[in-house]
Amino acid sequence: MADEEKKDEQGAPIPAPAPKTEPVKKTEPVPTSVTLDDYLSRVSVHMGLVASFRYEARSKPELLKDKTDEQWVKAFQQQSETRYE
Repeated sequence: MADEEKKDEQGAPIPAPAPKTEPVKKTEPVPTSVTLDDYLSRVSVHMGLVASFRYEARSKPELLKDKTDEQWVKAFQQQSETRYE
């Protein structure tokens, strides 16, 4: 009797309950790395700060590696706080 379909009083089959589903969780977009030029094409940064950053990158090429927007903000913040003697 376990394999038989359940029927209502009129003899019509009773549909099986719908499976429970979890609500789709929204995920935050994965930050993507962009080049310095791509970042500068979207964001306004003082040209003197960009120039000093590029000059610094001549001796430290790792500064020009692709970064997320957040990392570029941090990099320019650090550059703006640099004091040369």
